[in-house]
Amino acid sequence: MLLRPGHVALGALSVRAGLIVADAVDEVLQQPAARLKWPNDVLLDDRKLAGVLCEARWQGESPDWLALGVGVNVCNEIPAELSGRAVALCEFAPELRRVDVLDRLVPALAAVATGRPTLTEAECRAFAERDWLRGRDLRAPAAGRARGVTPDGALLVEMGADTVAVREGHVELV
Repeated sequence: MLLRPGHVALGALSVRAGLIVADAVDEVLQQPAARLKWPNDVLLDDRKLAGVLCEARWQGESPDWLALGVGVNVCNEIPAELSGRAVALCEFAPELRRVDVLDRLVPALAAVATGRPTLTEAECRAFAERDWLRGRDLRAPAAGRARGVTPDGALLVEMGADTVAVREGHVELV
């Protein structure tokens, strides 16, 4: 989707979109099952189901436009070598159609850029309930223990007595 947001934290937008995808997955499965792995993965059964990517073109201090990409594996076959790390929704809901997922995602994602520039307390709580990384030891993007996210979507990493906010990078577990 191409969005024209006002001032928004891209990390918050990515987390917000991930929450929307996770809610849609739970809705089609009729159970709370989706988890979120910062910065942009949606997991089901500890395997990657979906990803969210945001790219912006800036005009001064604010994005002029934002490309929000969401990929959800609804019914593609998973190669055997990836079956331990990737999953398709049809494994849990064999009759599910792509349009069933799109009908839930598109209206909610279209409204995502009109929200607040940072995550609300409710969104931070919702992320915390789904946070797959929380409490896990990390090697990257910073060595330490994952402790949640900030309202601007940064990953909090506890490094001994200090906690740092990481705004970009990929995650490697210890």
